[in-house]
Amino acid sequence: MLAAPATTSPGYPASLDLYARKDEVCDLEGWRIGLQKAAAQNLTRQLQEMPSNLLTPTAFAQNVVEVLCKSGVNVEVKVEGWAESQSMHAFLAVGKASCELPNFLELSYYGTCAEERPIVLVGQGVTYDAGGLCLKEKRELFHMRGDMTGAAVVVACCRAVAGLRLPVNIRGLIPLCENVVGCNSVRTGDMVESMNGKTIERPCIIDVGTCSGYMRQALDESAAGVFTNSEILWQQIKHASMHTGDPRPCVPGDDVQNYGIDRGGRPCKAAAFLREFVPQWMHIDATNVMVTKGFEYEYLRKGMAGRPTRTLVEFIALTICKDTAPRLAK
Repeated sequence: MLAAPATTSPGYPASLDLYARKDEVCDLEGWRIGLQKAAAQNLTRQLQEMPSNLLTPTAFAQNVVEVLCKSGVNVEVKVEGWAESQSMHAFLAVGKASCELPNFLELSYYGTCAEERPIVLVGQGVTYDAGGLCLKEKRELFHMRGDMTGAAVVVACCRAVAGLRLPVNIRGLIPLCENVVGCNSVRTGDMVESMNGKTIERPCIIDVGTCSGYMRQALDESAAGVFTNSEILWQQIKHASMHTGDPRPCVPGDDVQNYGIDRGGRPCKAAAFLREFVPQWMHIDATNVMVTKGFEYEYLRKGMAGRPTRTLVEFIALTICKDTAPRLAK
């Protein structure tokens, strides 16, 4: 199948004319799927590139409501008072120095019967991360509007899944806040109580975030890091990444501390810290693939990359196949 050059007419957007060679099967279904994945990655990039003074936690929530409700995804916006009632102290501690109020998004997509257990996607939604009192270096601060990459990936993935009408249930959880310097900033050595609450049945939990800047030192722009306690999930995300051309290595974590005594292995320590709170789970660290220099991948301009949106969509599609779907640990 070939695509003719884009044509434009006054008042109309660019369009592509598709045609196939003689005796060649035209894969229109593959083309349709590819368009959905590309649109999802571009949505992630659009959200990443928005200046943090325009994409505040509240503005992010408003954008998500507008984008997803039109796509058949239900969006609930929980305010700060709700987070307090749920004892989400760690989340509130991160955002309490900012004048921008935090909020929490809960996304729901039902592609099959409501009784079917959902895949839970958790997206890190720090709309700007200055580092608090542990201020980041000047060279890092410019791109910290992209610290909501995980949240953007989850939003875009949900829209793509709904657009493709995949027969799977999805729950998206996105905490939104700013981490800036202020009189209420969390201090080094503060003790913050984490949330303890009820859990729901699910086949797996996948969280996407930008947890460790050391991922760039380890992998540059080549691949996002994956940390998981499930061999099945690892094999499935590896297979999905091979299909989408977005490779990702797996790095095991074996420390419970969020910040170790000595240098090295910090992405592993961050992942191991998260592991303490979840059962069958996979963490995708997109720190090092958040921004591209513009010459690693010809199809991406310099700037925010929108990765690994396409791979996550492909991963969810693979869960529908019985031979590759993740199974609960016994």
